[in-house]
Amino acid sequence: MSISSQAFAWRMAAALTGMAAAAGMLAPVHAAVPGALPGAPSSPTPDPMDPADPHAAVPTLGYQSPFARVRKLNDAEVGDWRKTNEVVLTRGGWRHYAQEAQKPEPSASSPTSASPSSAPHAGHSEN
Repeated sequence: MSISSQAFAWRMAAALTGMAAAAGMLAPVHAAVPGALPGAPSSPTPDPMDPADPHAAVPTLGYQSPFARVRKLNDAEVGDWRKTNEVVLTRGGWRHYAQEAQKPEPSASSPTSASPSSAPHAGHSEN
């Protein structure tokens, strides 16, 4: 049994509308239609903030910059560049720093023996 995509869309819309009504997410029809209930006003009450009314009360707008709560970072103290260059020279220059960057960092979680075990699952049980 195959249904067309339009029929499927109508069925989905009906199902979703029913679910929304059951959850109380839809307003009753009589609330949206003026004069649908006996004794209800025939026209809706005027909106106090009608955009067509030039004398309507309008709430004041406020603005707060998104940067108002940003913490300012303190600039690092700048040292003497000549002294920094002398320290680099006494350590071996840029080559020393390049070699230092090539060295692997020891990890704290690695086992003390670097050679792989011949039986990697020897410590496991079969329970």
